[in-house]
Amino acid sequence: MTTAVFNRAPINLENLGGRPSLLACILFFLLFSGPPRFRERDPAASLRGDIDAVVILHLVVWMAAGLWVFYQMRFYFQENSIPLGLRLPQKLGLGMVTALGLSTFVSASPSLTAFKVYQMLVSLAFAMVFVERYGVQACLRKLFQASALLSVAILMAAVISPDLVFVTTETGALRLRGDYIADTVTVSLFCLVLLLARAQVVSKVTYGFLLCICCTLLTVSLSRTAYLALFVISILVLLKRPNSKPFRRFALICGTTVAIFFVLNLTSSLDQYRDPRTVSTLSDRVGLWTYLSDMTLQKSPLFGLGYYSASRIYGPQYNADLGTAHSMFFETFAGGGFPAIAILVILCLVVSAYAMNLFRHDTNLGFTATILFMVTMMLGFIGADIDSGPVAITFWSLAASFPLLRNGDLISTEARMAFNPLTEAR
Repeated sequence: MTTAVFNRAPINLENLGGRPSLLACILFFLLFSGPPRFRERDPAASLRGDIDAVVILHLVVWMAAGLWVFYQMRFYFQENSIPLGLRLPQKLGLGMVTALGLSTFVSASPSLTAFKVYQMLVSLAFAMVFVERYGVQACLRKLFQASALLSVAILMAAVISPDLVFVTTETGALRLRGDYIADTVTVSLFCLVLLLARAQVVSKVTYGFLLCICCTLLTVSLSRTAYLALFVISILVLLKRPNSKPFRRFALICGTTVAIFFVLNLTSSLDQYRDPRTVSTLSDRVGLWTYLSDMTLQKSPLFGLGYYSASRIYGPQYNADLGTAHSMFFETFAGGGFPAIAILVILCLVVSAYAMNLFRHDTNLGFTATILFMVTMMLGFIGADIDSGPVAITFWSLAASFPLLRNGDLISTEARMAFNPLTEAR
């Protein structure tokens, strides 16, 4: 039994368990979406343990996801079963979860910290099991479908209930940030990358519709991170020149647009929407990160101050408008101290090594996964967490996918066809 479970023989992705079930698809979407918050909530309410209908929804969803993972694990403990997917990224992830879990004992809000750590554990395990059981291509499809649905939902909310998705910038302009549905920049960037990569074949009408939605959302989001990500994607496409025609066309259009803005000196007109003085401080994130780091070093550098609860307590002391740590790295350091942040850095370096190795191969699948990981890291560094939500599920899904994609024989026939330039030409 032990030999069957921990055997490191290669996995044949063509023999996985067919298409994802309806329950698996629903859970994937709910975990990817957060789920949505739908309302404004006092940041201190989580510290106090206040419960409302949305909190109950989150508890039910995450408990259901945990039970699904536990039920699916039965396949790994049968004779002649596929190997347990505890590869190096997952082992490091479990180590980080353990380090953050220890911070529960020093947290000012143990219930909040315990729940956030549980969410990270479920996100890691759910992504691992989903990729192992249904394959990399199925996971990319679900990432595309979930991000596309949320992008459409944000656009509909902007028309029906603007208060759910619009915020006012420092200059008084309206910005489509999507707070109570999903982060606009995250879901629209993920949708755009996977749409251009043809993660799922869609009709020309659907393709054009989603392309317009993604570009509109990214423009109205007024996010400098989004614009930087688009610029970096364009540079990588021009350098790599993948076989994907949509990627090359997008890079050409994006590059031409940037050139026109600079030639006609249109960049100065953007100052009326975002204050240029906040660029150097990343909208005061640098000061927040410094403050949280100082508090952690002074009070508890080894165990941290309680994952997620630390930023909820000390973040408002520095700037009440920022709330959380706005970075998966500083959130982890403030929450779990040096052990947790050390494991997270090693984990990111390991996954980055997988991504760079895959990027060197001339496959659209490798290029797509690498671009998606680059976007995930940019968003995670500047504001997202890896315990729940779009960035978290994408990060752990890629961490589970990269080891499988390292060898070409681990890519299923369906995946080869979907990302084959000859298929695209037909």
